[in-house]
Amino acid sequence: MTIPQTTYPSVMPIGIEGQIADTGDDIHCRTRVNTTAAMEFGRGVTRGSADDTVVLPTATIANFAGVTAFSHVGSGDTTSTGIPAKTPANILRKGRVTVVPETAVAPGDPVYMRFQNAGALPEAIGRFRNDNDGGSGDVILLSATLPIAWATTATAGNPAVLELNFP
Repeated sequence: MTIPQTTYPSVMPIGIEGQIADTGDDIHCRTRVNTTAAMEFGRGVTRGSADDTVVLPTATIANFAGVTAFSHVGSGDTTSTGIPAKTPANILRKGRVTVVPETAVAPGDPVYMRFQNAGALPEAIGRFRNDNDGGSGDVILLSATLPIAWATTATAGNPAVLELNFP
């Protein structure tokens, strides 16, 4: 006979990219269709040409839709690392999500999102960072006008928690 589990953590540990990192009741995800190429979990996305679609980010924050949240996609697919094109995606709008930042981050730092010209990993389209990438013009500041902030500290390329508070 197996002894039942008798202890439970009070907080969730840092997890995989795109994992919802919130134990509260106030989490809002919307299902939207990915209309572009395959995209990874834990990436920022923007609204597509229709209300129920999302695409990889562009140079405007006016259409920021949220962050892709981890889920198993496809029939019986338990190994996918991303969201195939033309399939539904969970988009977190309110709550906390694990992301892999391109730079070291800490609570209070600004939140920028890459929309073009990703270099070597951990840089990638839709990933987040805390600076303007040396003025490259390849990232856009989100936190100055949108309800998004770093909730934890992390070094570049390691999991951090990003908090969103969209309606």
